[in-house]
Amino acid sequence: MIKKSSTESKSRPKGSELDLGDIRCSNTVAEKSILLVDDTYGEGATLRACIRALREKGAQEIFFLSLCKNIFGGMKGSAAYD
Repeated sequence: MIKKSSTESKSRPKGSELDLGDIRCSNTVAEKSILLVDDTYGEGATLRACIRALREKGAQEIFFLSLCKNIFGGMKGSAAYD
């Protein structure tokens, strides 16, 4: 995966999505199962961008594992953390 710098992606407005091309998959993953691992999960914009990039390259299944939920980042559409 190729990602813009963390400064660029973290400076976006809360609740907004990453732009197309912010994250790209440089390898062919057609018909493969992929496990994405991240240390924290916030609003999920990066996760959704990764999934979109992997689907564009033909990933068959995509799983996600995060070590913890960043409650200060909240989840998109969740009023519990706003």
